[in-house]
Amino acid sequence: MYPNKFEGKKVKKINSPIMSKVKKVVISVLIILVVILGGLVISIETLRYMFKPSEEFITSSESSDGKYKVEAYLINGGMTTDWAVRGYLTTNGKKKKKSIYNDYHVNKAIITWVDEDTIKINGHEIDLPNGRYYFQDEE
Repeated sequence: MYPNKFEGKKVKKINSPIMSKVKKVVISVLIILVVILGGLVISIETLRYMFKPSEEFITSSESSDGKYKVEAYLINGGMTTDWAVRGYLTTNGKKKKKSIYNDYHVNKAIITWVDEDTIKINGHEIDLPNGRYYFQDEE
């Protein structure tokens, strides 16, 4: 192949004051960036928690075969917004909730089961587990 002209020779390491200053600056900038990004993440999470609309449990209903459970919550976004209702689906007793219903300008939830895989909330029919009703989708 190609001959290596440095083979068997010692390579001197360059230790200059400029290189050590560059390393210090790079490390300092990285530390500052990590601190700033960490502070931003903490601030965003704190603000999200502080301004989260309150959810008040209204009612829940379970399908006749016990496969699905739907819980409805009254949402109060504060004095500048109207009431809303959100419905969450849990399947087979799992803890993870899936949002399937979100309606605005309502303050009650009337839940009836059409069959084991279809539910009607405030007159809106939803096929479970993948169906949903969001008032924004109507417009």
